[in-house]
This record gives sequence, structure tokens and C-alpha cells, in this order.
Amino acid sequence: MSTAPIFDYRGEYDENLPLPEHLTLAQYRRVFFRPNAHFIDGQIIARSLGDRTHSHTIGFLIGELHSACEALDFHCGICLRLQVSSTRIRVCDFVILSPDAPYEPVPCTPPLLCIETLAPGQTPGQELDTLADYLTMGVQNIWLIDPIRRKAHTFDAAGLHDADPTHLAIPGTPIHLDLTEAFAAID
Repeated sequence: MSTAPIFDYRGEYDENLPLPEHLTLAQYRRVFFRPNAHFIDGQIIARSLGDRTHSHTIGFLIGELHSACEALDFHCGICLRLQVSSTRIRVCDFVILSPDAPYEPVPCTPPLLCIETLAPGQTPGQELDTLADYLTMGVQNIWLIDPIRRKAHTFDAAGLHDADPTHLAIPGTPIHLDLTEAFAAID
């Protein structure tokens, strides 16, 4: 007679183990999920897995923004967990942190920019809760990139807005992004 392995709340999550229905925040923070997952009010919420288009777009973001960030002493990261509230952690596709942001393994300090990239089959509306959590955290610059439809959006208290994908910018900084090459390379 075999028994199911027990989820031990440490280390890397083995997708062959059943996920518990609820975790505490402390338990979640000790586990590395593959793929990473959001923590929303005690529940683990799977993120949409990207395909080559999604991955290529994020790779482009890294290439375009990483050098600019380093030159300005900004810090950037991919798939970074952000504690957006006392009961929620979101995993952001691409983040830029200000030079004066304190070092936090899971940042609670609002990033300068959060970027989410849609995976095939996703719609902008499916990411609204995630974007709203970034806004609640205090993030002032939130971008949503849709490589399939070749669109870019910004998000603020008034909601989602179409943006010019050839000129996404962080006001007050020289950081800007033109998605023309990224979109052309997808074809």
C-alpha cells in the first residue's frame, strides 16, 4: 500500500506532488514553484505558461532595458515575487527598481515599473487583477504588453489604456522602449 508524498513547504516544489489547498504566507515564501505561482489570500494561483512568443518578448525586454537600467544604477529583474499586500504576492514578468530601493528578497517597496506580458490565449482583461494589485502596492508605471495582437497598454487608477508600442516611457527618466523589433522578430 503506497501513500501520497507529503508536501513539505520547503525547497523547490515538485509538480508531481499535489498542492495543498491553502498555504500560509511563510510557507509560500519558503517554496520555489516551477513555474512560479502567485499567492493570493492563502491560495496558490498558477500563472499562464509562456511559449516561445512570450519568452522572446521577455528576452527582448531584458536586452533593451537591462543596459539602460545599469547605466542609471536602476535594478531590474524577471519573474520577481512582489509582496503587493499583507496577504498577496504576485510574480511580475519584468520589474525595474529605483536605485534607492532597499534590498528585499521579496520586495514590499513599490518598483518603479512593472511589466506583464500576455501569453497566447490570454486577454488583457485576464490580467486586470494582477495590474490592480501592482497599483495598490503603489507602483506608478504599469505596462501590459500583448505580443500576439502587437499592442501595448498602460494601467492606472482609471484602468487600462492603449499605449504607443513604439514609445513606452517612464516619465522623469530616460528609460523608454520601442517594441517594433520585438514584434517583427515574432513573425
